[in-house]
Amino acid sequence: MDTRHFAFEGFASSSDTEMKDNPADRSNMADPFLTTPSADSHSPGQSLSLDTFEKNSRDIIRDARELGVGERQLNFIRVQQEQLRALFLEATKAAAASAATIQGYQNHQDFARHYSIELKLAVEQCGFIAEDHRGYKAELEDLKKKLVQVSKELNDTKRTQCVMKKDYEAMKSKQETSERENEALKRDMKELQQLFRVHVL
Repeated sequence: MDTRHFAFEGFASSSDTEMKDNPADRSNMADPFLTTPSADSHSPGQSLSLDTFEKNSRDIIRDARELGVGERQLNFIRVQQEQLRALFLEATKAAAASAATIQGYQNHQDFARHYSIELKLAVEQCGFIAEDHRGYKAELEDLKKKLVQVSKELNDTKRTQCVMKKDYEAMKSKQETSERENEALKRDMKELQQLFRVHVL
């Protein structure tokens, strides 16, 4: 006689009170989620699909029925499977939300790396611009000094031109005076010549 089948038959005929009061009877029913995973079970790194989960649930109920589990206990297993299914769906949603959150963090990290590179390039570019600005500023300062020097030279040239103009005007005035004196001297010479001729004759 199959003792395993006998144990499940006794369990099926017992009441709920007996099942609660007698842990030994309850231990006769195997919990499929506490057993050692089979060779074809999914590894922790794999995600169980809902179809796979429901197939496993059907297999559990079928195996329990084949082992002689009563209808009441089968209904209990079905309720338990529905609860586990709801937990599975919640876990799947939570895993998907977690994956989306992780992806969002990764995207933010990618953006941060991208913008950090852009910021570094911008800082380097600003450094180059600052160096160019300092170079241009030095050139402008040098040009300003040259313009000041040229302005001074122009002012000196203007003053020199003014002095030369005054000297020219003074020389011109002297020349005109000298010409007038020469004209007067010529007139005096003519008068003397005329007087001399008169006296000689």
